[in-house]
Amino acid sequence: MRRLKQVRDLSASGTGRIRLLRADLSPAEQLACDEVLALAGDPMSLAIAVIARAANVSEATVTRMCRHLGFPSFSALRMALVAEAARNATQMLPGGSAGESVPARALRHTAAAYAAAIHETAATVPAETIAEIGRLLRAASRISVLGIGGSAAVAADLCHKLGKLGLAASAQGDGDMMTIAASAARPGHVLIGISHTGRTESVVAALALGRSRGASVIAVTHDPNAPIARVADLLVRTASRATDLPTDELSGRMAQLLIFDAVYTVLALDDLGEGRSRLTDVTEAFDRQRLR
Repeated sequence: MRRLKQVRDLSASGTGRIRLLRADLSPAEQLACDEVLALAGDPMSLAIAVIARAANVSEATVTRMCRHLGFPSFSALRMALVAEAARNATQMLPGGSAGESVPARALRHTAAAYAAAIHETAATVPAETIAEIGRLLRAASRISVLGIGGSAAVAADLCHKLGKLGLAASAQGDGDMMTIAASAARPGHVLIGISHTGRTESVVAALALGRSRGASVIAVTHDPNAPIARVADLLVRTASRATDLPTDELSGRMAQLLIFDAVYTVLALDDLGEGRSRLTDVTEAFDRQRLR
């Protein structure tokens, strides 16, 4: 009873309520709680199926956990975590002078998070990994890049660059299209899965299917222990700093772009060194379209 009274006082805090009541739940519900807390930094990506699979419990268990925590549904829990993240973004920006505005502090903090993610990723990803990705892409007869949400934007950017080099690459940001691409996979194809959490169900499932059909699989994530790592031939770990602000996933996206821009640079330099003209032709075509 004492715990329930405290929860009413913490009704606006999703993570606070979970931590307060976790000990009163069943062992299976505690496992689900732990997965929710692990992913609370990116609440909009939370899905009941993802939590159930990660905790190795049923979706019904996740639903019971929500009710026992005082949330009428999983959606209500997720929205509480979204609201909490929004409050943190405006109330917990670190540092700065007393007169510094929230936008100014947000700009400074975001820039610092981006810089840290980029530098840490560059320091930890071996140059041999960049070379191996380039080799796989150069030899591939087809390249499919898979990602949802922010990762879909990174996938599209990579395909734009590879297209300028004359490589057959397509970006898939829809689960059904990922399944179609994976079903068509053959030896000589390359599938690249991008997932900050490494737990995006549609991406992981498509990579596993494509790998079973003989494709080479590259996975990019910040969590080497996530499910995506188990379906990858080549795993690339990007740096990401956990904070109380919604910059974790954003800085992870910058680290993802760093990896693929480095690969593109290597491929482009190889082309130029070997006298290939594809990149030059595309650049000249773009130049002719620019307004004078």
